[in-house]
Amino acid sequence: MTVTVPFPGASPREVEEDVNRRIEESVIGLAGVERVVGTASESRGRISIELSTFADATNVLNDVRTAVDGIENFPPVTADQPEVELRQPALEVMTLAVSSAAVSEHELRLAAENVRDELLELPSISQVKLKGTRDREISIELSEEELRRHNLTFNEISNSVQRASLNLTFGELRTDAGGMVLQTVSKRRFGEEFKDIPLITRLDGTIVTLGDVAEIRDGFVDQDIVTRFNGQPAVLVRVDATEAQSVVGMAREIKNWLAGYSPSHKVTVSIWSDRAQPSLNRLSEIIRNGVIGALLVFLSLVLLFDLRIATWVTVGIPLSFIGSLLFFAPADLTLNRSSPQFSRSMRPKGLIWK
Repeated sequence: MTVTVPFPGASPREVEEDVNRRIEESVIGLAGVERVVGTASESRGRISIELSTFADATNVLNDVRTAVDGIENFPPVTADQPEVELRQPALEVMTLAVSSAAVSEHELRLAAENVRDELLELPSISQVKLKGTRDREISIELSEEELRRHNLTFNEISNSVQRASLNLTFGELRTDAGGMVLQTVSKRRFGEEFKDIPLITRLDGTIVTLGDVAEIRDGFVDQDIVTRFNGQPAVLVRVDATEAQSVVGMAREIKNWLAGYSPSHKVTVSIWSDRAQPSLNRLSEIIRNGVIGALLVFLSLVLLFDLRIATWVTVGIPLSFIGSLLFFAPADLTLNRSSPQFSRSMRPKGLIWK
């Protein structure tokens, strides 16, 4: 699990002394905590906590939260509240590459978001995220001349933008006919939607909007990320699975969806990584080797003994394996294979990601 504390404007030394060290001292020694590693960077402190084998993650999470909340005069005045999170293992099922050399970065991102939204509509898909792309950013550049003309300040504009772009619930209105939840859903996602925010309204009908005093643009954060697939700019769409989901079944459903999906003009959607295929290959190899082994056993027994003994022994070998596998689920056992060399050899080609 991780404990993250945003500390705007603080140096790594300040983060280490005022945040990380105090959290480390409070969580070291808790039951179930095996190892604590702190990372102090500019404007952020991060504590990684490794759990002991067989430790109850829920109990340890509650203990860590209690310990962090119990630190006196914490967090510092200019720091944000600590975020305690239990990291769940993410099993990659498949990664799709949305690529095109003929569209802009904004259009390519929209195409990838459309792929993500359609994948989330599939029954077995619940975790989809974009990788290899910059996060969106809406920039509002104010004109000093317009601010002076209308006698506006930065705080007034900031407050107007915050009030006009939020999702807020006001509670429940109870009547004899039933209850009704009152809420406003006005979260704005694109720069064009911010232009009509009213800043000044007068009785004579005069309205000054944000678009009148500012230039609003949809853009991306200032970050160097270059992702290419087969020489073309690309955005990766990664599908993950939980421990209870079938990787093979999810991959089959994604392929069926991809066969009937028509992307936007000049955009290509391709499979970059298929983590289910190695599992299918290993399963096919096991079945093929089992069939060959059973035939060799049968032929050997026929030559040494008779047909009846050879038949019963050959049938008994797979039945014994099947019978043992039936008890795996009640005993919470699984068959696993992990090989770093195999993972490296199966790494897909054709991607440059910086």
